[in-house]
Amino acid sequence: MTDQNSGVDHQIRPEQLQDELGIAKDAYYAYLKHLNIKAQKDSDGKSYLEPEEANLIRLLREHVVAGGKIAEFVIPGALAISEQCDLANPYAEMPSPTGNPDQAQKPDLDMDGIMRSAAELAAHRMAYADQVKLHLASQMTYEDLPGDIQAQVNAVRQSALLSESPVKIAADLLGRWRQRRKAPSQT
Repeated sequence: MTDQNSGVDHQIRPEQLQDELGIAKDAYYAYLKHLNIKAQKDSDGKSYLEPEEANLIRLLREHVVAGGKIAEFVIPGALAISEQCDLANPYAEMPSPTGNPDQAQKPDLDMDGIMRSAAELAAHRMAYADQVKLHLASQMTYEDLPGDIQAQVNAVRQSALLSESPVKIAADLLGRWRQRRKAPSQT
């Protein structure tokens, strides 16, 4: 018989997420409540979250750290759906406000607004991944680097020892760049 929990690598434990985000239990539960997330239980009765749920909590934490209030956080991708809108066919005719079927209306889709919202979500996804990479890089040591990158670091360090100081090289490069910008174009 196999352990039901052994093959589940995507489970994120509450304590793990609390440690990662630096939050106490009360903040964790406030986030769950606002996001309407209910932790699931494994076969041992231990709570866990799915990765998507944990990511929502991370986004909410980012919002709060940036100075926002929990109540102001809007779940990315959440839509306000009109009760009259047919989700299966968003282009279906909507009932007339007067009740006269001859005056049925086509919904006005704000295509620019939808595309803008999609672009903002895409940008957030892209920026979030870059932020994670930046934080990972800032915490890495030389020993964390793969061998080929260690070799690149060694080469740069060696050339810096044999040549002028990096400060002098940077000052020289900046001076040359400034001179080139000031010189009239030679067209």
